[in-house]
Formats: sequence, C-alpha cells, structure tokens
Amino acid sequence: MTRERLRDVKLVLLAPFYISRATVGGSFRRKVLETLPAYVEKVEKLSREFGAIYVNLHAMFQELIKHREPTAYAPEAVHPTFAGHMAIALALMEALEDAVNFRARGGTRLHIFPSEASGSFLGTLREGSCRVAEGRR
Repeated sequence: MTRERLRDVKLVLLAPFYISRATVGGSFRRKVLETLPAYVEKVEKLSREFGAIYVNLHAMFQELIKHREPTAYAPEAVHPTFAGHMAIALALMEALEDAVNFRARGGTRLHIFPSEASGSFLGTLREGSCRVAEGRR
C-alpha cells in the first residue's frame, strides 16, 4: 500500500563514510577503512534494486582528503565539520538535480569551486575562500 501511495517518491541512499587516511596496519581506523567498502557496495546494490538515487559519500570524502587533512571534514572520522556537511549537501544537491533532470528544465547548476588562493576542492568554506560557479563541474 505504501508503494502505491508513494509511487512518485524517489528514495535516496547515502553510502556510509569514514574520513581517514589511516595507513598503519592493524589500527582501528585501518580496519574500518578495509571493512567499509563491503557496506558501501551493499548500499549501492540496494539503490539499484530499489531504483534509488545513490550518493557515494565515502568515495567523495576519500577524494577530498587527497587535498586537505581529514580533520578539515571530520575531527574523528564520522562526525562532519561545517566543511564536511557542506560537501555532503553539495553531493546530495547534485544527485537530486540529476534525478529530476534539473538542467534540461532550464535550471542552472551551482557548484562550489576553490578560489585561486585556496587550491583545494572545497577551499576553506568557513573562511569564505570559495566562490560559487554556475553550470560548471
């Protein structure tokens, strides 16, 4: 009955994330990083099974921490900072825009790019060194 009533509602699944570069073998953080891909894979599989919008937050954060320290996004790997929440919000916004074909309907996609001074993907959001760019990816 719920599916019948909500047939036009799209489910959104966010992959779990762990914001760390842990390289020490046997450490707790390393074990989590080694275990997490199985959970991410399950969420991706469920999104395909149920036709859900899927956002791979773990892959996004792993890419972001190539450019900034992990603590810029989460001080203890699972609770995002302001910049971490902004990265999640941007990823979710882009996934939702893609799902409703936002640009084809005349919308202008907004993206956060680093300012020339910051040099990192999200820049330093808290200090306002990012600019918003329209229609670029």
